[in-house]
Amino acid sequence: MNVRRSAHVVLTWDSGHAEAFSPLTGERIPLTTEQISGLLEIPQDEFVACDEEWAEDLCRLGLLLSDGSDRRSVELRRRDEAIEELGWDFESVVFHLSKRAEGFHASMAPPAPRGSPVFKDLEQAATVELPLSEPSSELHRVLLARRTCREFDPDGVLTIGQLSTLLRYVWGAHAYRPGENGVLLAKTSPSGGSLHPLEAYALLARVHGVDPGLYHYSVRTHALELVESIEPGAVRELALAFTAGQDWFSDAQAFFLVTARFERSFAKYRQDPGAYQSLLLEAGHFSQTFSLVATELGLGPFVTSVINHVDIDRRLGLDPYREGVLAICGCGVPASPEVVHPEPFVPRATELEA
Repeated sequence: MNVRRSAHVVLTWDSGHAEAFSPLTGERIPLTTEQISGLLEIPQDEFVACDEEWAEDLCRLGLLLSDGSDRRSVELRRRDEAIEELGWDFESVVFHLSKRAEGFHASMAPPAPRGSPVFKDLEQAATVELPLSEPSSELHRVLLARRTCREFDPDGVLTIGQLSTLLRYVWGAHAYRPGENGVLLAKTSPSGGSLHPLEAYALLARVHGVDPGLYHYSVRTHALELVESIEPGAVRELALAFTAGQDWFSDAQAFFLVTARFERSFAKYRQDPGAYQSLLLEAGHFSQTFSLVATELGLGPFVTSVINHVDIDRRLGLDPYREGVLAICGCGVPASPEVVHPEPFVPRATELEA
């Protein structure tokens, strides 16, 4: 058997115990002293003959790569080459692949002990008091009305017009211009390099005029492309699985799976340690835009990054090295039109415990 060491391996050592992480499998693996010694002896840039039993184990775990023609060997080589080909930087691909959850079930943790103070103030610093402006524009009204919704009317129905507005004014394109790397789009949220690598897949439960199912939103045609038809009752269970058991979201009428096409971003920002961070920032920008548009439409929005990435990517048929889910935005008809607003806070006038 001919093998070489994968270029993408993380080794850690803690209290006499060694562990390896392979982005090729997404697994953390305890290693013996013999396995570590053998792994480090195998070169990274060429295949060498090795028939040791530990070498077969390390090939199976994605730490060594075999030149074999079996399906697993071919797939692991493809993944190793894809990381280099697509322009992932090492730390980002390790972070991305190590944080992908599968079959995870979220639970409400007990209250944590008192943490840091609510506010941070610099002691003995000179201060300049700012005027308390109170603009009355529609934008400011929507900003103040935005709330995360956790209770939805299970019998509520979105209109196709509401769905269209959400997609058009959150993920849709509104202008374009030629650029060095092809056409650049302008949307309502910013994007690194104007590349807009984020995609939206809609998991729809109850939208008037649209059958329940999983869809991809085509920015080019402003249309839904059917990925999979789903029975109405099964959408809720799928949403529950996708959101890691957060049942306070499962009665929402629409879920939007936000993915990133890594290859589009990395084609320009190759091996750039800031490229992956930019994608996470973009997901945050689009999530806030989504919340504001949904609020203006009278819907209750939410966004969560506590999701089962592996299950979602697999259901969508995505190669996680090229495109993967980052978050889920969702919305629906609130369970009660009477939204309980917190007490207003006025700087310098509201007294709160620090």
